[in-house]
Amino acid sequence: EQLLGKDAPVTIAIDEWNKEYSKEVKTNTAQEAYREVQYLAEHFDKTSEINYDSISTYIKKLRLKGNKGTKGNSKDTIKKKLNWLRSYWQHLQQEKIIARTNRIVIGNVFVWETPFDGHKIPTIATDFTNVLHYEPEQMLEIWRYIRENKSQEMLEIITAQMFTGARVSECINHINDKDITEKYIMIQKGKTKGARRQVPIHSMLKPLLVTLKAKGYFKVTAKNISNDFGDIRKACGYLADEEANTKYDMHSIRHTVCTLMERGRISETTVEQIVGHKPRSVLGKHYSGGVLIEDKITAIETVMYPFTKEEVEFVMSGLK
Repeated sequence: EQLLGKDAPVTIAIDEWNKEYSKEVKTNTAQEAYREVQYLAEHFDKTSEINYDSISTYIKKLRLKGNKGTKGNSKDTIKKKLNWLRSYWQHLQQEKIIARTNRIVIGNVFVWETPFDGHKIPTIATDFTNVLHYEPEQMLEIWRYIRENKSQEMLEIITAQMFTGARVSECINHINDKDITEKYIMIQKGKTKGARRQVPIHSMLKPLLVTLKAKGYFKVTAKNISNDFGDIRKACGYLADEEANTKYDMHSIRHTVCTLMERGRISETTVEQIVGHKPRSVLGKHYSGGVLIEDKITAIETVMYPFTKEEVEFVMSGLK
C-alpha cells in the first residue's frame, strides 16, 4: 500500500481526513485546512514529490507577493498552514497510505515526522505591521458613515466594540443572555489565554444591550463583518501605508479603546484585564488576583467620543 502511495495524488484521502479533523476544530477552520491541502496539490501532483526540501521551496512561495500585488503570507499564517498540512500528512501515515518515518515529539506527544516539521521561517518586516488606533473623531466619522450607509446590525456591532474593546467574534458570540450580568459581559473563551474575562458595561452601552436582547442578538459571522468593515474604513480614507508598514483595520477599534483608557490614566493592568491582553508584568502573570469590577466600570467610563446631542440621544435609545 505504501509503495502504491508514492504515486498517489496529494489529495488521495482529503475527505476522510477532513471529516475527522472537523471533530477537533471549528467548521470554518476545517474548511480553511481543506482548501490549504487543495492548494498544496496545485503545486505537487504526487505524494512522492513532497519532502523537506520541496516544502522549503513551497514556504518561500507563500512568502512572496502574488501576481496581483497581494501581500505574501505572514510568519504566523504560514505556521498555521503547516499545522494543517502536518495533520493531513499524519493521517496518511496513520492509514498507511504513505510510509511512516521517524518518531518525534511535538507538544509532549510522539508523532510521525512529516515534511512539514522543523522549518525555520525567517521574520520579515511585514510580520510586524503596526496597527494604528482611530482618534475619537476618526472613530466617530466611521460610526456616522455606517449609520448613514450600512445595516443596523453593522452599526450595533461597531457600537458594541467602541464601548468594550472586545474582538468582533467576542461581541457576536458572547453578547447574549447567558453571558450578560448587571455589571459586566462575561467572555468565556477567545483567541488567547487572557481572553476569558469580565468586560464592564459602559453606561452608553446598556440601552443597546436591551435592544439586542429584544431582537435575539446577532445573526452574522465575524468574517463577514470584518470584510464589510474593510470596505467601510477604505471609504472613510483609512488605508494601509506599506512604506511606513502601518495599517488600519477592525482591530484598530480595540487599540482605540485601550488608548482612551490610557489617556484617562487607567493602569495598564486594568486595561489588560478589560480587553483581554496577556499580562506583561510578573505581577499580572503570576500574583494578581484581578481588578475589582467596580474599578473596571470606572475605567471603561473614560472611553468617550465627541457625539452630538442628537447622537447621544440616539445611542441612549438603543440605536432606535
